[in-house]
Amino acid sequence: MATLRLEPLRESMREAYLDIALEMIQHREPNTEWHFDRALNDFTGLLKYYQERARGINLPPGFSPETKLFGVVDGIIIGRVGIRHSLTPTQTETLGHIGYIVRPTWRGKGYGKQLFSLALTHAREFGLDKIHIVSRRDNYPSLRILAQVSATPQSIIRDAHGIERSRFIIDLKRT
Repeated sequence: MATLRLEPLRESMREAYLDIALEMIQHREPNTEWHFDRALNDFTGLLKYYQERARGINLPPGFSPETKLFGVVDGIIIGRVGIRHSLTPTQTETLGHIGYIVRPTWRGKGYGKQLFSLALTHAREFGLDKIHIVSRRDNYPSLRILAQVSATPQSIIRDAHGIERSRFIIDLKRT
């Protein structure tokens, strides 16, 4: 398996980002459309948006700062992680600290676990010691990764759209 690095999005990554954006749009990946559509029309605006979100600038009510990092293998963006620096009560219940997605053509090769493990390292650097994770109950690859990293199940919730989600906690002091 090639070496995976997590990197912030930069102007020099425009073509690689547009490539993953087109693939994600073609696969109609849920909860990603806005970011990838915006990249096609306003990559510079998307860069600014990510930078502001990481610094807590122009956040919508009820949101906390979030850093987006991109999994890169040999110059190809193979996935993305979002790490929330803190959580509001609503985010604790519905989103958690870390969200991630692997490019469809790179799935099933172990990169999801690598992305997630690297995200945990960055979460420690943000000073987090307990990570809340929320995953759809039908997202079996993510649930397998959470089992592999010893995430502790907390509860099952139904979101505003009626989708069942499992909530987990990872104690970074113990891992």
